[in-house]
Amino acid sequence: MKIKWRKITDWSIEHVCEPVKSYYNYGRNRTLLGYEVVVVYKHHGRDTLFFGVDPEKLRVITQDVAHRRATGFYERMMARKQKKENSK
Repeated sequence: MKIKWRKITDWSIEHVCEPVKSYYNYGRNRTLLGYEVVVVYKHHGRDTLFFGVDPEKLRVITQDVAHRRATGFYERMMARKQKKENSK
């Protein structure tokens, strides 16, 4: 079996999904857990990143903070994807 080193080190992005709200349902109540961003790499498959909300403990990470972090990550991944496409 021959190892393809170029594929192992190539983390080029095929697709990035916008941040999506993630909820926890129990009974009739629904609680926002955070936001998920899905990144699909060309040779390494799918990776889901989670940006959580902390409403009960310290309340440091509010819904707005989690959304800004998820959106910032999404924008960085899209910029990386565009940069790779433009360099071809």
